[in-house]
Amino acid sequence: MRVLTHNIKYGILATLLASGVGMALHVFLLQTVTPLITHAMQGISIPQPPYSAIINLFAFITALLPVSGLAFLYYWIGDYIPAQSRLGKGLLLGFSFLFLKGDLIRQPLMNLLVGNPWEVVLLQLAEVWIPDLTIAIIIALIIPSRKEQAVQSQVP
Repeated sequence: MRVLTHNIKYGILATLLASGVGMALHVFLLQTVTPLITHAMQGISIPQPPYSAIINLFAFITALLPVSGLAFLYYWIGDYIPAQSRLGKGLLLGFSFLFLKGDLIRQPLMNLLVGNPWEVVLLQLAEVWIPDLTIAIIIALIIPSRKEQAVQSQVP
């Protein structure tokens, strides 16, 4: 029990220190970089949806990176996700993914605090939550857990 308490203290210390340093850097860089970006972007127009085929192709190719990371993570931790069904495991994986990215609580809260109306925040949430939860569910439905693989490898 003593080791657990000791580890919890280190976890809290690391969380507070990392969050404080990260937030200080974020605010400093935001104040420093925003004027530079504003100046650099004067007279430049950014494409708006619908995007060209090349932009969509690169979006798909680069989306493979975080999705493959999530699939790799699920392969190793899927047996430990506290759900009975693969659908339940996928939902918990998806909500964990959203939580880790800051899209479950932090970003919606910040969107509200800066003045976005509820309707806009809900649309912004849907734009992120629906794909991420769908991705996680697909991963959980397709990738067998390591326990399932062990059972399948023993079947003649």
